[in-house]
Amino acid sequence: MERYISEFPTFFNYELRPYGIDETLRQLRESSFLWEDPSSCEENPLMNDLAEASSAFPDDFPDDSPNDSPNDSPDDSPNDSLDDSPNDSPNDSPDDSPDDSPNAFPTNPLSDIILITSGGTKAPLEKASVRHIDNFSTGMRGALMGEYFLKKNKKVIFLHRKGSFTPFDRQIKCLANIDNLKVVGQNIMLNISEHDREKLINNIINYNKYKRNLFCIPYETIYDYGFYLMEICNLLNKTIEEKNVLSNPIHVECTNDEEGSRNNVTVVEMYKHAESILRDVLTLLSYNENDTTQSFISIDRTNASKMVSTINSFFHSFLEKNKNAELFLDLQTIFDDIIHLLSDDIIAKEEMYNIEKSSVFTMYSRITFLLKKLRCFIQKEEKCIKKCDNCMCPSHLVILCAAASDFYIPHDELSEHKIDSEANSSPIFQMTLTPKFYKLARKHFPLLNYCIFKLEDNVENLLKKASHRIQFADLLIANVLSTRYEYVYIFKKKDDYFLLKRRNNVDPIEDDICSYISQHFDIPT
Repeated sequence: MERYISEFPTFFNYELRPYGIDETLRQLRESSFLWEDPSSCEENPLMNDLAEASSAFPDDFPDDSPNDSPNDSPDDSPNDSLDDSPNDSPNDSPDDSPDDSPNAFPTNPLSDIILITSGGTKAPLEKASVRHIDNFSTGMRGALMGEYFLKKNKKVIFLHRKGSFTPFDRQIKCLANIDNLKVVGQNIMLNISEHDREKLINNIINYNKYKRNLFCIPYETIYDYGFYLMEICNLLNKTIEEKNVLSNPIHVECTNDEEGSRNNVTVVEMYKHAESILRDVLTLLSYNENDTTQSFISIDRTNASKMVSTINSFFHSFLEKNKNAELFLDLQTIFDDIIHLLSDDIIAKEEMYNIEKSSVFTMYSRITFLLKKLRCFIQKEEKCIKKCDNCMCPSHLVILCAAASDFYIPHDELSEHKIDSEANSSPIFQMTLTPKFYKLARKHFPLLNYCIFKLEDNVENLLKKASHRIQFADLLIANVLSTRYEYVYIFKKKDDYFLLKRRNNVDPIEDDICSYISQHFDIPT
């Protein structure tokens, strides 16, 4: 059982595990999507049908369409940052890349992937699932972000609410209504303006160009969302483990300038001490990778006990005094897990501990990744290399912009049947806080990079909550309900943020957000 499941057993109830999730994960593992050119990923049938129907726009079609194009969104969800005129953006036009052939896409193994969550979630009020509480969202923001990264030739896993917008389909969903359909002979025509026709054709062209870099996964309930998110993150995290251990040796050379100016001596010393401890742990856990006959690694009992004592001492001497340090959560989590590995997960045998090789492999990879991150931050603080104000290790990126339900009723407490509306008394629901998925993912899958979103209706509350929440992510996008179309706050760390305004009235603000995300995480564009 995964540890995150045991932490929230009432939420991660296996009765609620989505039907088909294993097949979806199998497709991700066994297809070429994670490893090379993802030409085998599933396609959107709605897009395929409309791509074939693109010839339904003849030049001599009678122009009796309305002058004003329909609104791009059927709703004005507070959980989306739906731009007033996103479809007027030049980004709807077909990408002008000179090479439209399959070879135009990157085919490097283990290429970085962007997981985007989008749309709302619903929390059932009864097992019959007739009634539910819905965190509604059109998914426009997530769809626009997906389009941005797809046009940059990035691979995108799009985890979205069933029926919400997905990349390149917003015009189709807004325009394909009965009033816009017309029968001409045995053909069905779309009766729309020339402006809308051009936008729709461009989106179909773009979809067909980039669809093999897109892997869409629909969900409905908050349970579906939680299971899919955690298990996809688990899968992506494992690819980074294998990449770090098999492809990147641990040795990292750097010249430390001890006399250089430092921004925070205490934090730098803490990072250096943590580096030393983690390297000692690697030495303790070292084993012969070519030896496939043993499933356990033998470790001296005395050395393991000394290491646990050293880590506990580090906690009291450094970590508890520097809780605002950028890597505090990373260090706290990995040292907790090392102690767990060297104590709870052992099988005693005389003077030696036997630890499962698979557990050592996972820990080895996590330490490798964190050592690189520590070294990067140390170098930045000591100014011994020229870097921008961020320093991220190459990894997959998780962008959490879905409107996840904050409350749910545990499955065992749900009404077995449809709630009786003819009863004399009004129903009373006792709800439970939903797990904070950004915390869970960061804790259990630390090799991934995280960008999360926070929305409030008050600036003061937003900045206060965002300043606290950023400790669980690498980047946080904070927006106010009434101004979410025009500007957002970008948090890089606690109390370190700036205002990002929409550049113009043509391009949606999501383009500006994605541009900064690419810069922050060093994503080539």
